[in-house]
This record gives sequence, C-alpha cells and structure tokens, in this order.
Amino acid sequence: MILREQTSAQPRVARTSYRVRQHESETKRVTVRKRKEREKEKSLLAKLEEGLHAYYVTPYQRSFARAQRDEDDLFMLLVFAESMGIQNPAAFYTMELLPIVYDRFHEWHIRMGMERSPMDHISCC
Repeated sequence: MILREQTSAQPRVARTSYRVRQHESETKRVTVRKRKEREKEKSLLAKLEEGLHAYYVTPYQRSFARAQRDEDDLFMLLVFAESMGIQNPAAFYTMELLPIVYDRFHEWHIRMGMERSPMDHISCC
C-alpha cells in the first residue's frame, strides 16, 4: 500500500511540474516580448534624444568649446603663475597639478601669444 501511494503521488508531481514549467515558459515569453518592446521604445527615445541634442547643441558647439578653452587657459595660468613671477595664493595646491598639465603647456603658451616658453626649466620649443 505504501508503494501504491508513492507511485500514485509521482504522476501528480510530474503533472504539476509540467504545468509549472509550462507557466514558466509562458512567463518567459511574455517578459521577452516586453523587453523587445522596451528596446524599441528606448531606441525611439534614443533617436529622438540624439535629434534634439543635435538640433539644440550643434549651433552652440563653437561657443561651448571657446568657453572650455578659456577656462583651461585660466587654469593653466593659475598653475604656472608662481613660475612666471606672479604671486599665487594657491601655489601649494597647484604644485601637485604641474605634472598633469605639462603635456598641454606648449599648446597653452602658443595660444597665449608667447613664441617661446616663458619658463627656463620647461623647454618645449
């Protein structure tokens, strides 16, 4: 009798597991469909964002670049001020930045109208 109960219980478990598997596969199909729909929506939104970005930002890119360059020039002046003889109250903090900005120093001093490097210890030309 114990064997019959075990054998009769086994098919029920198999049926329920089949139903559970069937439900899981349907759920997976629905989530895959939803994901694809979201990707389509995202791609549409991404395209819209790119278009709006190009429409609004493109005319001002030159002025943005000029403003960024002016800020960089002021930063370079602050970093190299002590070396050029200008009193710099933040010299202690800017000293740490010197190795980082050495690479851009040549472009900066040419843009500022100096044909040669204004500092004796930096010979880039």
